[in-house]
Amino acid sequence: MPAEAGVDSIEHGERMTNEDLQLAKKNHVVLVGTDFTEIAARESGMPDMQPGVLDRLKRAYQIGVTMAFAPTHLCTCREKRVDAGREYVDSWVEAGVRRKTRCAP
Repeated sequence: MPAEAGVDSIEHGERMTNEDLQLAKKNHVVLVGTDFTEIAARESGMPDMQPGVLDRLKRAYQIGVTMAFAPTHLCTCREKRVDAGREYVDSWVEAGVRRKTRCAP
């Protein structure tokens, strides 16, 4: 697990277990989830990905892992970047990340 090796952050982290997330929290490792929105997952041919993304977001937030957002999969061809960004914030809201811990409205 990279969190044991002294890294400052982990990008993606789609398959992190609760033990992995707890270790990341303990070692002050930032989870930089490059998450899909429901629309982006569907349009990328991976519609089953969104439930896993939300599950990991919820678990990471509940455990208290420091999280950051990275827009690796930000835009589909139908979206403007600002609209896509709002959808990503909506995913964090759906996962239960409280407003005072988010940067966006």
